[in-house]
Amino acid sequence: MSESTTTNSSLIYHPVVRRFLPVALVLWFCGMFAATHIPFDSDQISSPFPLFDKAVHLALYLGLGGLATLTWSSRREMTARDQVLILLILFAVGAADELLQIPISGRHADVWDWVTDLFGATLGFSIARLALRIPGVADDQNLLTAES
Repeated sequence: MSESTTTNSSLIYHPVVRRFLPVALVLWFCGMFAATHIPFDSDQISSPFPLFDKAVHLALYLGLGGLATLTWSSRREMTARDQVLILLILFAVGAADELLQIPISGRHADVWDWVTDLFGATLGFSIARLALRIPGVADDQNLLTAES
């Protein structure tokens, strides 16, 4: 084990975190996909407050955007091109999520749901990028390069 591996305390590059993040991302995505594609009767389900549906979309995509960003960042330094690519992928996932609901009973595609997905994904991406600036989170990539 190299010295940089034993002395680096950057959380994002820790081997356990690097293994956990992709698993968390896949589980989040699968859970989100399942939750948004289960047929239901909208007459039997009441919202606890107005715009509850939008709050759920925001939360789901905030988590997805944050996990995607942290997962990518744990693998390599994120360039401007990578940032654009991640956001485009997240936006495409949101669009596909909405379109795939069309044939499901009790579901429908809604442009405002997609806009909320975009906002949530962008917010999650931004929060993750800010979190990566916290000292000790991703301030040194020696561990990443030592393991590669």
